[in-house]
Amino acid sequence: MSDITEIKDSPWKVDRGNAVIPDDEREEMASSGGRGFGKALAVGILLAIFAAGGAIAWYVTRPENAPRVSMQMSGGQGLYSGMLATVSISVTNASAQSLKDATLSFYLPEDMNFSGVDEGQRFVQKSLGDISPGAVTSADFSFIPMTPQQSVRTVRAELQYAAGQNGTSRFTNKQDFEVHISRAGVDLQLSVPNQIYSDQPFVMTVKYRNLTSLVLDNIQIRAVYPPSFKFESSTPSTTESGSIWRLGQLDKDASGQITIRGKIIAGQNSAHQFSFFAESGGSNFAKQLAKQDATLSIALLPVSLVLSVNDYSDNNAVVPPGGRLRYAIRYKNNSRLTIRDAQVRLSLTGNMADISGLQGATYFDAVKGQQVWTAATNPQLQEIPPGGEGVVMGDVDVLREFPPGVSNETVTAEAVLTSASLPQDTVGIFTESRGSVSAKISGLAAFAARAYWRDSAARIVNSGPYPPKVGTPTQFTIHWRIEASGEGLKDVRFESYVLSGAKYTGKIKLTGTSVAPQFNPDSGLLVWDLPQVNPAGIGKIAAEAVFQLEITPTVNQVGDFVDLLDTTNVRAMGAFSGRSFSDRLSKLDSGIRDDTSITTNNRAVRP
Repeated sequence: MSDITEIKDSPWKVDRGNAVIPDDEREEMASSGGRGFGKALAVGILLAIFAAGGAIAWYVTRPENAPRVSMQMSGGQGLYSGMLATVSISVTNASAQSLKDATLSFYLPEDMNFSGVDEGQRFVQKSLGDISPGAVTSADFSFIPMTPQQSVRTVRAELQYAAGQNGTSRFTNKQDFEVHISRAGVDLQLSVPNQIYSDQPFVMTVKYRNLTSLVLDNIQIRAVYPPSFKFESSTPSTTESGSIWRLGQLDKDASGQITIRGKIIAGQNSAHQFSFFAESGGSNFAKQLAKQDATLSIALLPVSLVLSVNDYSDNNAVVPPGGRLRYAIRYKNNSRLTIRDAQVRLSLTGNMADISGLQGATYFDAVKGQQVWTAATNPQLQEIPPGGEGVVMGDVDVLREFPPGVSNETVTAEAVLTSASLPQDTVGIFTESRGSVSAKISGLAAFAARAYWRDSAARIVNSGPYPPKVGTPTQFTIHWRIEASGEGLKDVRFESYVLSGAKYTGKIKLTGTSVAPQFNPDSGLLVWDLPQVNPAGIGKIAAEAVFQLEITPTVNQVGDFVDLLDTTNVRAMGAFSGRSFSDRLSKLDSGIRDDTSITTNNRAVRP
């Protein structure tokens, strides 16, 4: 049996799984295989060429072939804060190539400023030109450190240049350096007490010294005080609100001292910061050479004091003219020290109360205008033990009338408890505690509703007979009047009804205001609303509205009076004191008892 199996309809012959290629196809395959080998050889040659080029490029541009350049900085040690400093950056070209068109930039942190440029500019650039192989060149940079003493800051130098055969390659070298700020140009030393009492004088000192080897020009010491500080005096003196001392020239190692006296008025346990600056206007110095801060606090008073008037300690008391101011001065010893021989003084300011008339105190100090309580009449003031408390009292009458031109009046009382006993560790002259309270004196207000037949002053002519006659119209003028002294009025309202027997004519005359009453003919309601009335003084018209009513009597009214205007209700409020005023004014009729120009006794309606 043959080993070759022919597959029908196929050019292939199979012998135990091995293909037998026909002769004609075998020749064709041999020819194409030669051509594939030639292509592969060509691709390999090209890849070898590219690899060689890449190797050459890497060799030329590899790092060790870049120019060798180093930078160093000198002058960055022992700098003074606030004074001009200069450092030098040296550049060494250790390569065999020239550095073309080199520039050197110097960068500062935020708390340093360059000299002679805009504040806030963070870098300065200088041109170094070309640097030959092996050459060393340098550039200086001047700046002013505004940093704290004993601080270190980082600055940066950045060198940019071109190199290479054609000078077309650009290179950048960056390097950071440290500068050390050892001290301020001027030393400031503050001496401020840790704790003081409110409203008691204290002393603080400022010592200054030139730490440099230079003569400093145009030196001044400037203070920034807390708002609560009240400057009193200083040595040496100053004419600029107690806050600037112009020292002028300060020689090497020169020193001095400023002593300041003042006081702080503030709440207990509050903290208050003082800042002092050494400054100069010289060209080689910054404005600020040094700064020192100090904080002091207000000590807890050994004796607390609360002053009240008419049981008010919050300045909300309102007292009318002719009223009485009743003062209570309560004290308590908060310390662990017995307060001995305490004395309480009370003073008043204002035009409506006379301190000399106050009752209840030990005596009146006419020189100081104060009422005084001592242990002579108040034995509890001789010794106030720790935790002990007590009260002294006194009262004074308020004047019944306001002096001419006086309005919106307040009576302010101030009480002071003093003792020579002084707790330890507290700066002060004596133990002192203060309290104050104010009372508003309300104004005076008067309201009136009056009717007239003969009323030439109103400049409204009334017609008709008087006494009124049946069937004949008679006219009357009604006056709504306001008097105010000591304070103005606000939210004033007059309200009444024109009664059925009368008619509102609409004729009006106003004084002290441009706001007229408003009449509702359907209901007969008459309202006068005034947002504000200014004081005019006792017996003087602050505001007035005059309006006309008319009646025509009927037969059944003979022998009687005809009703004109119902009861008038008035309300108002003191514009300064907030006191409420109100009144109810009598009903008006044709009897017009306020018109004294009428002499007849019989004013009733005639037939």
